[in-house]
Amino acid sequence: MSDVDLLRDDPVIADPLHDLGLTEGPDGPVLRVWAGAASGVDLVIDDAPTERVVPMTRDANGVWSGSDPRLQPGRRYWLRADGEPVSPENVTTPFDPTVDLLDPYARGLGRTGRGAWRGVVVDESFEWGGVEKPGTPLDHTVVYEAHVRGFTRLSPHVPEDLRGTYAGLAHENTIAYLKELGITAVQLLPVHQHVDEERLVAQGFENYWGYNTLSYFAPHAAYASRDAQLAGPSAILREFKGMVRLLHAAGIEVWLDVVFNHTAEEGEDGPVIGLRGLDNSYYRHDPQGCPST
Repeated sequence: MSDVDLLRDDPVIADPLHDLGLTEGPDGPVLRVWAGAASGVDLVIDDAPTERVVPMTRDANGVWSGSDPRLQPGRRYWLRADGEPVSPENVTTPFDPTVDLLDPYARGLGRTGRGAWRGVVVDESFEWGGVEKPGTPLDHTVVYEAHVRGFTRLSPHVPEDLRGTYAGLAHENTIAYLKELGITAVQLLPVHQHVDEERLVAQGFENYWGYNTLSYFAPHAAYASRDAQLAGPSAILREFKGMVRLLHAAGIEVWLDVVFNHTAEEGEDGPVIGLRGLDNSYYRHDPQGCPST
């Protein structure tokens, strides 16, 4: 076997940034996060009434790893990073080891009583029942762009408690309507956890469309049914997957609208939530070192 074949067959060799986020390792749950310019990263686990701090270890590619058996579904966790203010790419990173940071790869999110965001370990198991994505040829594809909340929020054909939710989008009456139109794919406006920009909040407005991402890997909780929201992030994720399963079973693909050119950390003077506090070179910058789109 050649070296090229080894690179293709071994994801660890081929991609030094493999398995970022929380995965199950041979000795228990492992969290991996890239913070190339950091001199130290701690994994902090909610162990009420205290917190458990786990120093993470860095590999040659700037990926930090930490493990703890407490990282089970329902457990909240976050990160803290320290380092010099300038990275090798000459991009300023506002390191502050007292600031709590989101794991950029968290599959679930929750809020503290004071409104701060935290990663939440979720149960990712799900029974797909053998359903696979339809794989409709592009020249036979008919796309319907939809806003999860807006599409069914006022629909009399969807149970009231499911209107404006993932479950409402996957309700049998909604699917029947899409099928009647000949739709083969729904393109969903942002369904990742997002928040309103600070300037909009100050003006009394909100970002209806969702183009201000807080986390790219956690479903937006407000689009889940009330029961799922009350049950927590794992239930929200199950409802999202259930929506995808029912749409796929009906022959309808699910496309996600994702915006990568900005996040909820906003501009140069925006809040430090996660990416910026771990390594500001997650963002593209102009020659003066300011985030640019």
